[in-house]
Amino acid sequence: MHQPSTTFEAHIEVLGTESPCALILEWGRRLELAIKNFGGVVGVSEGSWRNHMKALQNDPLVGEEVSSEINRLGSTPFPRTVELRVGPPVAAG
Repeated sequence: MHQPSTTFEAHIEVLGTESPCALILEWGRRLELAIKNFGGVVGVSEGSWRNHMKALQNDPLVGEEVSSEINRLGSTPFPRTVELRVGPPVAAG
């Protein structure tokens, strides 16, 4: 029987092993929603990623280093190829 993760690190380890694509997509979506929420708080309406990044860079609580990393993550295309490690085939049954 599967034991639930008791720490964030354990949760990420299980997800990364069992469903790496879902892990990337889930956290990418969380980042996108957090940035849209931030934009709403600071008065940036729904708009381009560039407008949201400018608002992040200008916020003294976020800072240039963090906003640059977020910008890098948001503008990096998803890899076209993903290496999947698969175990032996499971018998239908």
